[in-house]
Amino acid sequence: MKTLLSFALSAVMLGSSASAAAESAREPVGVIGGAIVGAAAGGPIGVLVGAAVGGHYANQADRLADGERELADVTREFENVEAQLAQSVNELERVENALLERSRTLAVQDQRIDQLVEDQMLLSALRLRVRFATDDASITEDDRETLAILARYLAQHPEVRVRLDGHADARGSLAHNDKLSVERARAVAAALAGHEVADEQIDIRGFGEREAAADIADPDRLAAERRVEVELIQPDDSEQRLSKTLK
Repeated sequence: MKTLLSFALSAVMLGSSASAAAESAREPVGVIGGAIVGAAAGGPIGVLVGAAVGGHYANQADRLADGERELADVTREFENVEAQLAQSVNELERVENALLERSRTLAVQDQRIDQLVEDQMLLSALRLRVRFATDDASITEDDRETLAILARYLAQHPEVRVRLDGHADARGSLAHNDKLSVERARAVAAALAGHEVADEQIDIRGFGEREAAADIADPDRLAAERRVEVELIQPDDSEQRLSKTLK
């Protein structure tokens, strides 16, 4: 019996010293346990077999523990990434909401600017006149754009009326110029009505050449007499009129 135990211990010491550099701290315990079990079960051969089996399971246990630690590390890293992602999503939502609010503010500002520009253009338009070529009642494209601005104002203020006074220079017959001045006023009225200005808001008058005073040899002054004057009439005080003219 003493000989058997001495042999077992020698085998254990030999196996431990041969694998000490490659195995973890737990493996010698498995080797010793396996050797003792192997010695009890099968003598010297059992010692060797038991030591080998014990070392194998100890190594597997170490690998399993390492895998569990790596899994825990990966899990923690994933949780950190997930938390960072959630934070990034929250930040993106905050930025998106801020941009949306900014967009709404800019839209309101743009509307106000557009209104100011339109009002300014309207005021500028009312300082001008609609002028015509000789013996003609056609409106130019530039004047149509100006009339469109005035029409939008009138459409938004149905209580305001507009008076259109047509004029002609002194060339031609009196009857012809009377007709021509009315045609010019009607052409302006049609341009306004085309932008949803109500007919009851528009008054038309033709003056022919009655207010013409230019020398027929002066083409610039004659051109100024071929015109339609615009007069806006407010509803509450028809005596106080905004007597302005369109180009």
